[in-house]
Amino acid sequence: MVWRSLRELPVWLRVFVFGRLIKSAGSLAWLYLTVYLVDERGLDPAVAGLIVGANGVGIVAGVACGGWIGDHLGIRRTMIVANLGSAAAALLVPVSPIALLGPVFTLGGFIGAMSFPLGMALVTGSLPETQRRAGAALSRAAMNAGVVIGPPLGALAAAYSFHLIFVMEAVAGIAMALLIWRLVPSPPVAHGPTPRLKWNALLADRPMWTLLVAVMFVDAAYRQIFTGLPLMLTGSGTPLLGFGVLISLSSVLIVLAETPLAIRLKGHSALRIIPLGYAFIAAGFLVLTVWPAYGGAVLAIGVITTGEMLYKPTSAAFAADRAPDGMHGRYQALYSSASIIGSVISPPVGGALYQFAPSLLWPVCTLLAAAGGLMLYRVSRTGSHAPASASDNVSGTAGQAATSPALTSGRIRPSVVDDRIPRQHRRRHFPAEFRASRPGVSRDA
Repeated sequence: MVWRSLRELPVWLRVFVFGRLIKSAGSLAWLYLTVYLVDERGLDPAVAGLIVGANGVGIVAGVACGGWIGDHLGIRRTMIVANLGSAAAALLVPVSPIALLGPVFTLGGFIGAMSFPLGMALVTGSLPETQRRAGAALSRAAMNAGVVIGPPLGALAAAYSFHLIFVMEAVAGIAMALLIWRLVPSPPVAHGPTPRLKWNALLADRPMWTLLVAVMFVDAAYRQIFTGLPLMLTGSGTPLLGFGVLISLSSVLIVLAETPLAIRLKGHSALRIIPLGYAFIAAGFLVLTVWPAYGGAVLAIGVITTGEMLYKPTSAAFAADRAPDGMHGRYQALYSSASIIGSVISPPVGGALYQFAPSLLWPVCTLLAAAGGLMLYRVSRTGSHAPASASDNVSGTAGQAATSPALTSGRIRPSVVDDRIPRQHRRRHFPAEFRASRPGVSRDA
């Protein structure tokens, strides 16, 4: 079942996923940035932290703006520009004077981060609904495989010259841009002017805005595995290598299990799968609450990674299902922005809790994740989760992609034939009895 489902994915998607693996393996600057600034450029740790923070500000802004830019200029075109721009910024770093490093990293972070939500929008917006979760999971698995492969290569490169790290990042960005340009077709687009994001319509879409709020709670807790957990482990005498092994094992588990899990659960309601994932996140932090030691960390990472595999690809697919025509980029940007807010909130909050009230850190994380899960679970119980602007599982680009040969067939073609069923006729073509009885399709997915 799993391999058959993967073979049914279009060839262009498998090529794109391979490109994401290369890009992820080559994107090493973020991992060694602080060490580079301190050891190679001779900066104080505090100044290096400010420059790294500037890079983070650029990333958050790029994620937030990338969807809007992609919907207006084209998702595929914007991704090519983003990858080439991040490559250029990487090449500028070694030759830039210290005074310009902050602006270079901010601009590079902004341009490169535009591709984060657009990559998922390209995958989920170009696939029929029944394949979205598998596509999202396969894309995430490739990125995690790159995380497993990249750091050792980066360490070897840094031992010879730190400049090689930025060259590797530039090469990976150029390779990804060329791959998208040559082999990835444009996603289906709606004819006419680009629709504006109407906040009233979004607020009326209770499941979507609840997801955005809930994931901010959960991500604020989830990011503590990168802030509070290494502090706890090193403070108790565990070498930093022990923490690195945990993160690597988590990535390996995602590579091996996330895509098969998404395929097996594709017929289940997204509004049941996502809260279940949040519950696993809460359970993992509960383990750390009662067993704050390396053994507890091993068990907790396994439980938290299981929750991550459940909620992350399902959430990306769910955001695509809710998106009106021509707004997949913005909806993915909204979700991506909410889902990385923890990278801004978590470090200062986690550091303060660990310093002044360490016994509260893991209980607070448990409560945050549980609160996010309860929010979405209550929505799933109300029965108010029909898409606000959708067409009952044949909505927007989903219905379009299902019949578009350039996207769903094995052949790779540079253009897409717009043969979707007009929105006003979809209920006539697909009566309620047919929509309700289609196997493997959930109204909530």
